[in-house]
Amino acid sequence: MSANKHEEFEDYTFENVFEAHNNKPVNIPKYGSLGSFQHRLLKSSSNVDDESKHGSDIVNNLVFRKKSFHRHWKSKCKALNNGSYASDLKNFEKQISETRNAMCVKVPEYIPKFMEFVDEDPDANFFGNYNWLYTGGCIQHFDFNGNYYLAYVAGKSRNCLHVASLKYDDKLWCIDKSNLQKVTPSVGKGIFEILSVEKNGNNIIGVRQKDSCVIYNVSESIKVSEFFDLQETPLSSFDISPVHDELCVMGMNHRITFWDMNRKEIPMVTYFPSDNPRCDNWHNLLYSADPSVVSIAGRKSLKWMERRSSNVMNSVQLSSLKGSQRDEEISMYCASKRNPCLVYVGSDLNLFLLDIRSLSSVIECWTHYLTSPPLYSCVIPYDKDNEIVCIANQHPGNVVLGFSSKSETWPPVKIPSRLDSLYSLQASGLCLDPSVIPRMALGLTGMTYLKCVKSSDVELLTHTAASDIFSQSLFDQNTEMNSDNLKGLVSTKETLQATARWNFKKLYNELTKCEVQPKPPMEKSTAKQPWQLSKRELLEYKDALAPILLEAWEIDKVDGKSSISGEQKVTAWLDSSFNTVYTSQGNNLWDDE
Repeated sequence: MSANKHEEFEDYTFENVFEAHNNKPVNIPKYGSLGSFQHRLLKSSSNVDDESKHGSDIVNNLVFRKKSFHRHWKSKCKALNNGSYASDLKNFEKQISETRNAMCVKVPEYIPKFMEFVDEDPDANFFGNYNWLYTGGCIQHFDFNGNYYLAYVAGKSRNCLHVASLKYDDKLWCIDKSNLQKVTPSVGKGIFEILSVEKNGNNIIGVRQKDSCVIYNVSESIKVSEFFDLQETPLSSFDISPVHDELCVMGMNHRITFWDMNRKEIPMVTYFPSDNPRCDNWHNLLYSADPSVVSIAGRKSLKWMERRSSNVMNSVQLSSLKGSQRDEEISMYCASKRNPCLVYVGSDLNLFLLDIRSLSSVIECWTHYLTSPPLYSCVIPYDKDNEIVCIANQHPGNVVLGFSSKSETWPPVKIPSRLDSLYSLQASGLCLDPSVIPRMALGLTGMTYLKCVKSSDVELLTHTAASDIFSQSLFDQNTEMNSDNLKGLVSTKETLQATARWNFKKLYNELTKCEVQPKPPMEKSTAKQPWQLSKRELLEYKDALAPILLEAWEIDKVDGKSSISGEQKVTAWLDSSFNTVYTSQGNNLWDDE
């Protein structure tokens, strides 16, 4: 069969071997209203490269290649500063200064090689221990005409935008593949962030790539059409105004640009000085409750800028917040949904809740205990006065829930990760296919939620580097559950087709043709083994300690009596040895004479 059918078989296998079960509630003290199911596979990607199937993470690959390049860069720079290279560089600079008007200058041989090495930089604008280009995430949900829709990234190169409707059937969310729209913004360019904004009853989807932004308009027939296309320098963040038809982007050169999406012109351009301590171009843009104010998050501070005048209205340093550590850096920033004046700020160690009207005091501070800085955030409105804030890191993709309330404080809770669910299944004897483990261990690239209007249950969706979407139910513990087992997959009617590689029919026929031959009985050997010696043979050894050692074994069976005692044998052996030595010495002396 063809290779495509083989890929279909592997994807089908990946779907059907993963089944989530074991209702494991997550208890929050006193409030006790949140529970968690294990992960279930909501949607698996059918177009996955072989590297991702074997655990190669496209998200963390950039970090690995950048660190490798940086190590070689340091070694080459160190070599250039030592020995003859340094003197050659000085002579080269002197030659250039003396012959400025000359058309030809001799260049040392290693300089072109060094320039070729510089061109091998995976990304000159990126530096960090995790891929912060995916800030914001690659999955978003939106409500259109009373129905839920999901926008996510798919494809081998992660350059395709999929928009699909969702159905709530039998207390489970599933994707309606019959109403799936696929759009490719720019061929060959990966998608790093997806935004969804509702304005005047219309839905707008924004897509950020490395150096471009594309805005799509979702019509009534769920047709995705390109509304605005922007080609810019490498971008670090963008946001869409919830009121005006305006787009705000921030490049890695710290330039902030406001675009009018209707007129496609630039109303204002300003530069924002970076306070990042290292060569890190990460920033996060967010429109505030006032659409004329834009908040900008850096590694060490938060600033609010007036759009019309470019003046900084307010700012706060991370080091000035109560509970922060000296070397902490901001990695996540999002707004609250129960109060537009509240914002969540995530750092390496803590999660802060701030009020932009009074930044001098911290409302809440949680220690999340994630193994890497949180990059993704998701704020879920639970009821009128309470909300759930979910934060997650990129690798290995752990999620921590924090419950924010007006009246009381609750500690954050870590819910089971994808690998925790997999290990729980394997402990129960399920999902034992070893090929599933590398794919489950891929990094996280996005997070969103689904909430049913009829109940208070919440579905948390996570998007992986292989474009797989996993769902995890957060439910009220007082809800009655009919069964402790939860089917983790959407049922499919496709027929399982095995390829020649997986077809064992030929091997089975060969095995059945073989005749079973009886095994002959083992014959007892009468020959003595080397260690099976008689007492007489043992006593014949010329060793004074042999009789003493043999007495401990209490050997009674003797096949014959020896006429010479052991003492006589030892004495005779000593006499013969003495005579031999004396004779040899005498012969040597006689020969010397």
